[in-house]
Amino acid sequence: MNSKIDGIAIKDGYTFWYDVSVVDDHIFQYLCNKFPNGLVVPEFCEIDYFVLQQNLPVEIQSTMLKPSLTPAHSGFEKTIRQQLEQNINNYGKCWFFFDSEYLRYLQTDIEKNISINYDWFYKLMREEKLKVFTVSHDGKIEERNTKEFEFIRKFSSTCVLEENEDERVLQRNKSKIMYNILKGMNIKSEDMVKLRNKLLQIKKENNLKGTFWQFTSFIDDETERSICNIYRMLGGELTTINRALDCKIDECDNDRDKSMVLWYLDVLGITEITWGGKGQNSLRRVVDKSNDFQHFPGYVRNKDKWNYLKDGKMNLTKRQLNAIIRNKINPLDWKKLASAGW
Repeated sequence: MNSKIDGIAIKDGYTFWYDVSVVDDHIFQYLCNKFPNGLVVPEFCEIDYFVLQQNLPVEIQSTMLKPSLTPAHSGFEKTIRQQLEQNINNYGKCWFFFDSEYLRYLQTDIEKNISINYDWFYKLMREEKLKVFTVSHDGKIEERNTKEFEFIRKFSSTCVLEENEDERVLQRNKSKIMYNILKGMNIKSEDMVKLRNKLLQIKKENNLKGTFWQFTSFIDDETERSICNIYRMLGGELTTINRALDCKIDECDNDRDKSMVLWYLDVLGITEITWGGKGQNSLRRVVDKSNDFQHFPGYVRNKDKWNYLKDGKMNLTKRQLNAIIRNKINPLDWKKLASAGW
């Protein structure tokens, strides 16, 4: 049951505190215990607490919530950044307290395609200028380390900690992939607006929830359905496709994605069905219709394999293609056999 009362919000198994008064006394006592001979004062120079003898500013930030009671990430980051950086510029260091449940949410349930910037936060921790603590609604306080914030690289769109990490590369390349595919289909901007308006009307008439491209079952036009499926791929399936091109699909956690990945490759025009429709006995070949191979790090690491299959225009059974993306078969071995006259 979701609820919100007295500074505490319960949402899908999380207990967030959205009012500083819930934890304020706990943090004050914690600081007094840490600095028994110090002088801890509240609201000093617009800083939540200040340990005078240590010249140490302390900031507290409650979890910012949307009406749905889910965290408002960009608002949180925007609120804390200016104050933390200003404190460090003035005093060389800062302590920061925030919700332990919000940290747990960030580590486990944050949306994959979220785009916010926390590289500055991680950098300050690494430089030991920022010390970070979490506090639960019932007063449990823990000091945190940089390892617990390595999830940042998965969603910070400008993070420089791991510039070439696969998910970051895929995020940067989404627009290139989309452009190449739509250009190849001769789709114009007005076509996209028309499709969106059509689906939004369907959404309204049927009292549906979700993004417009999720309503493909309501349209019959194959081109429009293809565009919606491409949106789906770019929205959440690129990592699975990249693993397939890296011949590591078995590392995918989602069994459904493993079973659907050949269709994903078809949707992006990486492969095409040459015979037999979608049945078990169907044949496919590697084509890369839109020249998007280059945008997948998994392909770059295995380009000799995929180029051999593409250039050779080989018909592959589903069993063979599945074996390749699971690294059970190396098609370059076939090349060696062919070269040897087999």
